[in-house]
Amino acid sequence: MHCIQTLITAAALTVAMLSSAFAHAEDAGESEQTVRFAVINTSGTNTLDALSYSGGSWFSKVRMSYVAFLVDHPKGRFLFDTGLGRNIKQQYQADMPLWMRPAFKYDPVKPVRDQLEANHQTLPNQIILSHTHWDHASGVADFPNAEVWALPEEHAYIAEGNVMQSQFANPDLRWHEYTLTDTPWRNYKKSLDLYGDGSVVLVDQGGHTPGSVGLYLRTSSGSEYLLCGDTVWRARALERAAPKSWVARWLVDDDTAATQERVNQLAEFSRRYPDVVIVPAHDTEVLDQLGYFPSWLE
Repeated sequence: MHCIQTLITAAALTVAMLSSAFAHAEDAGESEQTVRFAVINTSGTNTLDALSYSGGSWFSKVRMSYVAFLVDHPKGRFLFDTGLGRNIKQQYQADMPLWMRPAFKYDPVKPVRDQLEANHQTLPNQIILSHTHWDHASGVADFPNAEVWALPEEHAYIAEGNVMQSQFANPDLRWHEYTLTDTPWRNYKKSLDLYGDGSVVLVDQGGHTPGSVGLYLRTSSGSEYLLCGDTVWRARALERAAPKSWVARWLVDDDTAATQERVNQLAEFSRRYPDVVIVPAHDTEVLDQLGYFPSWLE
């Protein structure tokens, strides 16, 4: 009798283990087919509404965020921007001019890498930068094994000394220069379909910096998003194709005329494709609605 009970128990355990393994295999199969992304909030600051876009209020403040976007596709995982990284204090002290510091502050930082490790996430081996300003590229140094993608125009912008040089000081940084194709995508003349299935598409946003890009995402649920970097700081500005305040334009836009053309183009895009959520990199009002890592948008 004891032998029979032992055999029955062993058989039950075997069935349970096989069922569990099958379930995990199903989960893995679903995960491998998922296109999703997460918003990783690294820090933020408060600023006057009027500074965030032309037409904003001079009597109220708004929250501005410093974020990165972690993108999962069956063919790869990458960061779109990095937010503020582990070395931001040293970078800021080394390269942020004293006269600009009152305008560009930040609260305590939770670097992307720290958040990924705390949640036992596989680190991305690719970083695509919307552009190379300090608050988008600070965390590049935290991923020394990642390949960093930038357009040639943006790489030249770095070499000309227009950004925080300390953020790119590692001589072993693995740069990858890529180009957009002349393939039109919706109302953009240049684009790059990253995986060839229309779910992850880079588009030309040159103006704020010469090599600025936006990122279109269509997740597995069919939801659509356009991450527009710093073409605008607030999505509500697109209602009137309003630029940043004149002070902000003077401080941060490399080519104000070209940036306004991109604002107009983005406003037209939002009218033509109202189902696509426009996501400016610093717009806490929009980002709060999306939610933050470890939550995912699928």
